Amino acid sequence: MLGSRRFSNLRRLGLGVADAAVPSVANLGIGVVAARSMPLADFGVFSTALIGLMLCVGLSRSVHGDVLVLTQRSAAHDAKGRVASSIASVAVVGTLLGLSLGIVGTVVLLTGGRSSTWGWTLLVAGAVIPLVLLQDHYRWVAYASGRLGISIWSNVAWALVSVPVLVIVGMVNAPRLTAPVAIAVWGSTSIFGLLASMWLLRTVPSRPRSCPWIRANRTLARALVLDFGLLQASAQGALIFLALLTSPTDLGLLRKAQLWFGPVTMVTTGLLAALQALLAQRSDDAAARRIGLWVGTAFALGAMGYGAVVFVLPDDWGSALAGDGWSAARQFVWPLTAQMATGLLGGCAGIALRVRGQVDVQVRLRWFIAPASLAVVAVAASTSGALAAAWGLAAVSAVTAAVWCGLLATSTRTSDTRKLAPVAEEAG
Repeated sequence: MLGSRRFSNLRRLGLGVADAAVPSVANLGIGVVAARSMPLADFGVFSTALIGLMLCVGLSRSVHGDVLVLTQRSAAHDAKGRVASSIASVAVVGTLLGLSLGIVGTVVLLTGGRSSTWGWTLLVAGAVIPLVLLQDHYRWVAYASGRLGISIWSNVAWALVSVPVLVIVGMVNAPRLTAPVAIAVWGSTSIFGLLASMWLLRTVPSRPRSCPWIRANRTLARALVLDFGLLQASAQGALIFLALLTSPTDLGLLRKAQLWFGPVTMVTTGLLAALQALLAQRSDDAAARRIGLWVGTAFALGAMGYGAVVFVLPDDWGSALAGDGWSAARQFVWPLTAQMATGLLGGCAGIALRVRGQVDVQVRLRWFIAPASLAVVAVAASTSGALAAAWGLAAVSAVTAAVWCGLLATSTRTSDTRKLAPVAEEAG
């Protein structure tokens, strides 16, 4: 019985990693096609717009998908109603966001000049963002119901259409593919993943007349949005400081080394998503804490092993992905390895804390951790360069992991997800 449960848990974690792998590979393919088919200026607009859209997805996920997963056990009596309500809320939020982007794009177009590319890109982004948000949320509906395979099929359907269509469109528009067209292809093809999820889940939105989801779950949603925002602010702020305070050469070497850690980032994304859904369904708090720590430790050790392999790669092998300069970029492997490994451990411990209803505690601590991490990077980069800054980021990641693990190991369940969402039952 115990072995069967462990196998089931490992299977779900593996499915989560596979689910993250599909869009990662697809986005890599789209990035390669765009880079080869676009003028440099258009590629810059496309890349920036894509990052912005993915941030919108992350924010919507914090308000809808994460809340749905974390409250699934406490509101199991109205699971279908909550799913329908959350989908309706995503549709409304996506529509409002799309209209806002459309208005901004129209203003940019009316101002004319060189901003026309941005204007059309924002208009197109506004048209496709409702589809992208719905496709992503249906994946989290699948996570909440424990049917991770549906999420994988949704991503596969999107990937199998988006990359070939972009290749074809790029050939038709050769030698110049534009940023608005690329965003249109990327976003509009998400409808295939959305339709796959709707068909497999047999779930459609409820009528969005009052759309009570956000109001009913405002306490938990607010905490999750703050947690996401502070994490993104510290991560993006660190990159900005590195760009401003280090030489372009050192920054380029760091980015080359980071290319080899794309698989670790992919594993982390899928693992944390699957772990959150897995732990949210457990009623045994001690087991949830134990699983979070053990999974984090195991994958952190795996990341350390992966980093060691990358470090000893022959120069020819390392250059196959990173290009010229790998021998100089190799020095960044160890700090990046330490950052990724401690990030995995801290991430798993943080998910266990979140499931135990302690996300508000995490947010309060992040208000100190985020500025501290930026200060460490700024001081290290300005005094000793990019390598010292990379070690500084690793140190911040290690301290964060230690804080989350210590809090998880010593705390009792003083709060509950239901306390963070006191009227969650009304969302249906």
